[in-house]
Amino acid sequence: MNKKIFYILSFIILSHLFGVFAFARGNSIDNLKIGSAFNGQVELSWTTNIPSTSNIFFGLDRDNLDFRLGNLDYKRSHKAVLTGLKKDKDYYYRIVVRDKNGQTTESFVNYFSTKDMVFTTLPNILEFNYLQVIDKAAYFKFKTNREVRYEFFYGVDREDLNRRLSSRSYKNSHDILITRHLEPDTKYYYRLKIYDRDSNLRTRSGSFKTRRYSFDEIKVSNLMPSFKNQAPNMVDKSIISWQSNILASSDIYYSTNPSRLRSRQRVSQEASFDHYTVLENLEPDTTYYYQIQMRSPLNRASFKSQIYSFKTAPLSQDYLGQYFQSGDLVSYRRDTYLIHENKKVPIFSNEKINKLSQYQKVKDIDKLFLQEYELLPAYHGIFFDGQVVKEENKNTVYLIDGNYRRPIANWQVFSYLNYQASDIITATRSQLRSYKLADTITHSKQITNNSLAALYNNKLVKSSDLAVVYLIVNNQKLPFLSEEVFNRLGYSFSEVIEIDKNILNNFKLGQIII
Repeated sequence: MNKKIFYILSFIILSHLFGVFAFARGNSIDNLKIGSAFNGQVELSWTTNIPSTSNIFFGLDRDNLDFRLGNLDYKRSHKAVLTGLKKDKDYYYRIVVRDKNGQTTESFVNYFSTKDMVFTTLPNILEFNYLQVIDKAAYFKFKTNREVRYEFFYGVDREDLNRRLSSRSYKNSHDILITRHLEPDTKYYYRLKIYDRDSNLRTRSGSFKTRRYSFDEIKVSNLMPSFKNQAPNMVDKSIISWQSNILASSDIYYSTNPSRLRSRQRVSQEASFDHYTVLENLEPDTTYYYQIQMRSPLNRASFKSQIYSFKTAPLSQDYLGQYFQSGDLVSYRRDTYLIHENKKVPIFSNEKINKLSQYQKVKDIDKLFLQEYELLPAYHGIFFDGQVVKEENKNTVYLIDGNYRRPIANWQVFSYLNYQASDIITATRSQLRSYKLADTITHSKQITNNSLAALYNNKLVKSSDLAVVYLIVNNQKLPFLSEEVFNRLGYSFSEVIEIDKNILNNFKLGQIII
């Protein structure tokens, strides 16, 4: 082959291959650079080989990049400035780019430090609150946009602020508590100086006037409840609230014995005017006694109230109805129940629970509430009592009887129990094995016990004075959870037999058909 032709062909082939490789490479994040941190911000720059928009996620925790700078313009050369950075911190960031085809590319999580960051701008005071000024004390709180320490000068002469308070620690939030060198009904001037770590200084000036009358005592107002019948309480908890005339921290001591108030609840750890707490894990229909204790940093006074009382509400179905409705699935620890009116049905079958939870969320229930519901027979598998089932490709038919599957000896027994072939349900091996194998039923009397039960077994009945329909099986009456369940199982109201209520009362209440 001519060398010239060979070189031309080689060039074409290599050009084609490199073109394919370049196309297959897709987008990439390259030339990542980070500038010096300065005045709470840092500049990032990077390039992409395809025009892309960018999002930057950053934060102090590499596993929780909770700040975002996003939707930057489509381009190949990118710049962004991260702001609001704090001094002496380690920051992590990740860049995510998206091209016009919607394909995304992510960088690794990268890192930078603001240890050597310098501020040349002045810190700002974001809030300055006069929390309380009394006759001989004053309490202020302020916040800043970055960590600072402060000096606070005050006095009666604007030109000679001869008293001083200061802090040594750098923080964003500060309390200024003045408890010395103040006189009642006097105007004071102050100058606040804040310094950041780079010695940048910001100053604020102002004045305040002390009260004329004395604040020697802590007083309580608007206490709720102050006696046991003042306000309705909940069954297992009580809300207590009050106000104080002076900023104070507070605690409550309580018990059922007014002479031994041994339980303590912290109400307001920081000084506050408004005090609010919830006492929990109480007993229903029980009188509790409590005492309020407070201490104020302004006048350094302590306070103990008299002993008050309240009574928790009795546990009733009306009360429970505020939280749980008939048909709810509830759980306590590892156990799940179906609530039906004032009764509970334990469900030990995970398959049954999973099917029911497709339609509703399982609610947690307190043990105290759960105990108030009457217990009904449990579901140990997906079938309800009285259903007849068999395994696929097997001949043995079983009757579901509580936690058991009982083989039916022959067709004659099956018929005497009022079942038909169409009643037989085909089950999986695992569904059957959730029930224990019990003795074979060789005579219908082993199930029906008497002629009345035999007459109505596997029949739908109702009494003349009630609209509730029951299925009679295994000498029990099983109510349906709802009309929707009745219809879904293929039953018809034309099949319902009306019987005397005294006959119906002879049957024990069984499972709820769900």
